[in-house]
Amino acid sequence: MQNRIRWSGYEFEYKEKTADWFWAVGIIIVSVAVVCFIYDNVLFGIFIILAGAILLFTANKEPRLMDYELNEKGLLMNNTMYPHTGFRSFWVAEYKYAPPRLILKTEKLVNPVIVITIETDYVNADTVRNFLLDYIPEEKTDEPMSLRFMEYLGF
Repeated sequence: MQNRIRWSGYEFEYKEKTADWFWAVGIIIVSVAVVCFIYDNVLFGIFIILAGAILLFTANKEPRLMDYELNEKGLLMNNTMYPHTGFRSFWVAEYKYAPPRLILKTEKLVNPVIVITIETDYVNADTVRNFLLDYIPEEKTDEPMSLRFMEYLGF
């Protein structure tokens, strides 16, 4: 058995955003903020405007190319080590029209699920699954609904 698996991939799928997309998001942000102001919730209205502005400024951020390595110590992502002991379980989700994804449940409260696209040009999904079976329990896990929703909206 090999003692490490390496591949590279982008941190998320980049989708080009049109001017119409920016106008639609801007109109939604302003509308929600106006409703907040009408109902005397000024602080939340200001929060919506600030959060929306940050969203619009970062919307065209292009994904970084990430280097992934699974080894006997854990998962190495761009020189940051995540030990196997920090993961509760894993699942390799395979799709008909998209590349497989490695879904890792962590012990963290802030980022409880890590989703990594497995680039099949570099490594086979079954190889990743068989490697992780020696270190982490396998448990069927779906991608977070919030992640799917954000990808659907083009983020």
